[in-house]
Amino acid sequence: MSTIFGIVRREGPATRGDAGTRMFSAMDHWQADHRSQYEEGGLLLAHLLLRNTPAPETSIHHLGPYSLTADLRLYNRADCLRRLGIDPGKGTFMPDGLIVLHVFQAFGVNGLAELVGDYAFALYDASTHTLLCVRDSMGVRPLCYSILGSDLVFASEPRGILAHPETDTALDDAFILQLMAGQPPDAASTFRRGIRHLLPGHMLQWRPEELRIHPLRRLTIPALQRFRHPADYQEAFREQLQKAVACRLPSRGPVGVELSGGLDSSAIAAFAAPLCTGGTTLHSFTLGGPEGLPGGTVTDEWQYAKAVLAHCGISQHLRVSSGGWAYPSHAQDLHISDHGGVDLISPFWQEPAWRLMRQQGIHTSLSGFFGDEVATHPARLYYHDFLLDGRILAFLQACHAHRDYTLPFRRLAKACLPAAMRSFLQRRTPLPSQDACYLVGPPPRMDIGPADDRPFSLRRHLLQRATSVYPQRRLQNESLAAIRYRIDMRYPLADIRLVEFVLSLPPEALGHVDMDRHLYRSSMKGWVPEEVRLRTEKHVPLGIFPVHELRNQLPWWRAAIADIRSAAGHPLLHRLDFARIDRDLDPTQAENTWQGVFVPRVPFHILALARFFDERTGPSGLSDAVRLGDYSQLT
Repeated sequence: MSTIFGIVRREGPATRGDAGTRMFSAMDHWQADHRSQYEEGGLLLAHLLLRNTPAPETSIHHLGPYSLTADLRLYNRADCLRRLGIDPGKGTFMPDGLIVLHVFQAFGVNGLAELVGDYAFALYDASTHTLLCVRDSMGVRPLCYSILGSDLVFASEPRGILAHPETDTALDDAFILQLMAGQPPDAASTFRRGIRHLLPGHMLQWRPEELRIHPLRRLTIPALQRFRHPADYQEAFREQLQKAVACRLPSRGPVGVELSGGLDSSAIAAFAAPLCTGGTTLHSFTLGGPEGLPGGTVTDEWQYAKAVLAHCGISQHLRVSSGGWAYPSHAQDLHISDHGGVDLISPFWQEPAWRLMRQQGIHTSLSGFFGDEVATHPARLYYHDFLLDGRILAFLQACHAHRDYTLPFRRLAKACLPAAMRSFLQRRTPLPSQDACYLVGPPPRMDIGPADDRPFSLRRHLLQRATSVYPQRRLQNESLAAIRYRIDMRYPLADIRLVEFVLSLPPEALGHVDMDRHLYRSSMKGWVPEEVRLRTEKHVPLGIFPVHELRNQLPWWRAAIADIRSAAGHPLLHRLDFARIDRDLDPTQAENTWQGVFVPRVPFHILALARFFDERTGPSGLSDAVRLGDYSQLT
């Protein structure tokens, strides 16, 4: 696991002034095991390494005219070595970064598109004076950049770019207003106007005369594949998931698994447990809340987690029952420090578990996140795709089985009625006025893009979920926050090979009239306890923060918000609906379920935004990078 940064200039030395020193200082907040840099003329490549694997790893790799700095873990090493004609025995201890350089040397950019893994890297070709910045297709590893005239600065974390003295640190008004209005921001935007995210599956190409950003390998819908028997789909799914888990396990040392008691994390634990042999030990961490937490609607996830532990024979486990925050706004301040401001999503609920992992000497953690997006999606509307495939009888039979009798009539009418009549029947009702959420005044206009008039398709729906802003931001932000604890987050259910496999399956393999998550549940029979495999409800493990702790923090928050509101020193601060924030902090709203109003009604990022604007009572935990900001653009 690594963090990287770099500077490339059209003219003059890359480290003009103390830019490199300042960026190193800002990026090394997690005490890297090794720091290295490569500087040549207008180029600076830097690398900060955490040694959490036994494989030999050098920091910056060189091969002929090519140089590479990377936060990189390849999951198709064997395929790459085979394509390169390198004997697997000789390639066993070859660093991933050197394999990438050999792939680029042999196959060029097209070879980079075939890489499978979690990565963000910068590759410099001295022969053409070209820098390539690349992110993995799922967006697990973060990478952001800033354009300084004809020069470029990039880093794994915003703090690195903020430390550069030439970066435009002005706040992005549109981004902030979208957060306040509860709207997803533009995928590439950040809290700072001068800093952008490189999108997943994209490549940034810098030359002295131009800068281009274009897709390299994006998630797409593959061709349909069909098996002869239903059991073949289950076997193939298990095989794909098992491979995704196996390639993410270290060869030795402790590894953590976030076990929530749900089906996704339970399946990860079930596949990881038998693979953790020899020098590898598996430790589970369950967010359960304190014993005897009041509230009749709260279902304890711990009972399901215990069943998984017994079923899989996992003996090393901890129940995380306390947030352990140093002060009420500790989580918000860490979030501000990570992003140099505020972002769409913060993994604040995982911080206590990561803290315990670090105490246990664990540097690798497996997560069940991303399952709901594609691999384990309920797929309730699977039978819509029958009609798209021309299987009219199967479509009608499925509609009858699901008691969905209006759908066939709508489809039939669309096919048979004259165009004018169809247009009349399909008139869209006016959209309801949008809730401004925590924004005083009208919400910003949301660009929802062109309307898709095609019939519903489950596969298109899953692709849209997988590539939407929220899961992309969550993946990269979890990786970014976990490195503070020297934890390398890995997501088997976000393996692009598994995701594309699910997208290639016919609808009848994914959906069933009697069971949501049909393929997933049927595939896990015998692997997880039956009470977990067949459970239909899932509760948010927010007992550690801030459900029960919020009761004690509430007076502090009310006083802090009153303080900030009275200051009203920033133009954007006038647009925050503090009355609504205060009302939604009422702990009686803290229902610990997915359906409860607590989760969407106490927006973590709004509290962090209020903290950021509070200059008079700035928290002692904030770093100097957080205080870098040009507010003159807002006045």
